[in-house]
Amino acid sequence: MYNSKPSQEGFLKTTEIMNKPTADQITPELIEQWKKQHGTVLVFRAGEDKDKKVGYFHTPTRKAYSYASVAGQKDPMEFNTILFKESFLGGDIEIIENNDYFMSISQNVEKLMNLMVVEVEKL
Repeated sequence: MYNSKPSQEGFLKTTEIMNKPTADQITPELIEQWKKQHGTVLVFRAGEDKDKKVGYFHTPTRKAYSYASVAGQKDPMEFNTILFKESFLGGDIEIIENNDYFMSISQNVEKLMNLMVVEVEKL
């Protein structure tokens, strides 16, 4: 079983991210376990053919979103970095560590946040 809990400070360190299961270690059973633990599990694929990388993510917690929002005020890219690193369950670490892959998945950060359609009506 893989531990996906944050460090004592509340946020994952690079060494903890490196200890996540690799893409070839991820099974349908593990994905089901993640779903029970985290709810929504998303898979991001980036690259082409033999260079394709895959990463599995859960939706960010409020704490991670809050931390990312504050950090993003000084460095907008840090917002994406924090959310993807905090939500990473496993897969190819390059998807968040390599700039080319990371920039590609960053274009879909709103999907990571699992935003719902909201209706607002003035009464």
